Order: sequence, then structure tokens, then C-alpha cells
Amino acid sequence: MTAPNQKQPTRVLDADAYTSQDIFRQEINQVFAHSWQYVGHVEQVRNPGDYFVAEVAGESLLITRSRSGGLNALFNVCAHRAALIANGSGCKERFSCPYHGWTYDSEGKLLHAPNAEQVPGMRLGDYALTPCKVEDIHGLIFVNLDAECASLSQSAPGLADDVLKHVPNLPALTFAHRTEALLKTNWKVAVENFSECYHCPLIHRSFFSSDGSSEGGGVDASSYRIELNGIWHKHRGEAYDEVETRTDPNDRAGPSNEFAGWWLWPNFAMQTHPGNIVNVRQWVAVDVDHTRIFVDWYSLSSKPSEWEKQVFAEHAAGVFAEDIPIVEMVQKGLGSRGYRGGPLMADRGATVLSEHAVGAIQALWREAMQ
Repeated sequence: MTAPNQKQPTRVLDADAYTSQDIFRQEINQVFAHSWQYVGHVEQVRNPGDYFVAEVAGESLLITRSRSGGLNALFNVCAHRAALIANGSGCKERFSCPYHGWTYDSEGKLLHAPNAEQVPGMRLGDYALTPCKVEDIHGLIFVNLDAECASLSQSAPGLADDVLKHVPNLPALTFAHRTEALLKTNWKVAVENFSECYHCPLIHRSFFSSDGSSEGGGVDASSYRIELNGIWHKHRGEAYDEVETRTDPNDRAGPSNEFAGWWLWPNFAMQTHPGNIVNVRQWVAVDVDHTRIFVDWYSLSSKPSEWEKQVFAEHAAGVFAEDIPIVEMVQKGLGSRGYRGGPLMADRGATVLSEHAVGAIQALWREAMQ
């Protein structure tokens, strides 16, 4: 999909979209509570009884694997007097509220309430934990707080199939490493930065260099494109020939010279680099001007090889680190009285330097905030 052929450039969002506390509070309800949010990998709940607690849009959620093998997402709040019933992660089939001892199974059914037999009309079946929409997309677990939402496959048609084409062993992978940081910037600044390479020639010079690192450098700039597909985008490019051999000598997934990445509205992304290295990332909005970013790397082994360790280190010191001062500088500038809002540099050919994907993200934001 090419950038629109228009007579005047599209203007960026007003600065207060990134600096207003009122708008941020509105985003929690209208963006994050009504979108598919990544919460973890299937390996965290691979066996019956496995569970972990996640937070989405200020809500605590309990993710469980039931005895029947079903994947469940439950609001982590007791149906009695609203105490949280679980924390952390582990393996157990019953969850007892620490306040009054109400006990639930891993599907949220109330099994026991002390003194219930003495309470007229009290029926345990009326007080299950509230379920939340959940989907497993090739091992990636997403939830949606909106009970009326369309499925992820309906909302983002083609995404799951495209990911599987590039990463067929994704469900079998295991967590290997995390890189994370607290950014002093609004979540949209960070997401938009990820979604354009207009800044790459100045900020990420190794990314498009034939001498680029195994972390993902060495991508031929002439091949790099961002394709728009509604609420998801695909980033793709080909590695220079020299980089095709810069892969793990113990790689079990076969050689690859293709860089591919996917962004899903509003704050999730995934990348597979030359050499069959996979990471998933999420930008978690902490407040209007702070965002926690984490990048989780997955491998066929929980003990990364020396080559994989090199990849993780190069990523942390390279593109990941290079972006931090940039997005924090932008956040500071957005608060300036002198900033009037500029144009999106979306070119007709949707080239590597085009900001068409940023424009698409801002259009999705405007729609969500209506």
C-alpha cells in the first residue's frame, strides 16, 4: 500500500495528544481497554494449573491453563468484596481469596465460600470470576477487556498467517532474555518512532550498513518497506549477501536472509531477524510522559548460545539504546510553546524514508478517541 497522493502533507497530532493528563486518562478507557493487548507467551501456561497475573489498562488479570487444557483470562478480583485473589505466577488449580477464603478453580468457578450454606438464597454458581476475552495466536497470548470485541483474526485479518509463514516454530519457543527500559516519553512517541525509518540514516546507521550487526543490521535499505494492513503493519527487508552467513552456526530453524516485523495496534510489535532470531516487544503506558518498553527474546532453548547472547547485547547497545534519547528529546520538545505541529513526510512511493505508517497510526488513534 502506497502513501496517499495528496496536495498537502497531513499534519501530525496536536502536542496535547502527547502531554495532556486528561487525554491520557481517556486513552486508558478508549484505546487500551478496547484493543487486543499482549500479555505473554504460551510457555507461561503450557501445563494444567499454570497461571500468571498480568495488568492491562489498570486491570489485574489472571491467566490460567485449566485441567481440560483450556486457556482462560479472568479478572483477578473476588466476586465477594473485590480483593485480588492471585499474584505473580506458578502452578495450582485452586485460588483462595486472602480476605474471606472464597475459593475458585482455574476456570473461575466458585467452589467454596465459608458459611455459604447458612446464607438464604446463596448459590455458588452465581459468583464466578468475570471472564475476559483471550486468544492464543501461535503461542502469543492476547486479551481484550471489551466483552463485545471482534476476534483478533477478524480485527487483524492475515496477521496470524503471515507471522506463521516467517516463524513456524513460534509456539515451541522458550523465553531466553529480556531487555527493558523506562522511557521518559509518551507511549505514542515511542510507537511512532518504531514505525518509521526517516530517522534511521542519522540515528541507526548500522541498521542499513552491509557491516551491520547480527542483531538486525545489514538490511538493504532499498528493500525496506512498511506495508499497511488496517490495525497491523508489516516491516520487511532483505539482508545484504554478506550478512546472510552471519547466523548462528547451531541454528536449527534453517537460514534466513529476510528481516520481518509486525506492529499491532496500539502497542505491540514482533520481529524476526536474519538468522531466525525472534523478539516481541510492548510499550506499556505508565503515565502521560513515561512508557515502559520491554523486548523479550525467544529461542528453542532457555539457555542461549554464545551467538544469541551476542545478538541480545548488540540489540541493547544498538538500536534499542539509540532510540531512548531521541524519544525523550521529542517528549520534551512537545511541551514547548514554540512547537506548532509539523507535516508527516509520507511520500508517494511509501519508501524507506516515508512516514505513511505514522499517519496510519495517528488515524487509528483519532478514530479510537472519538
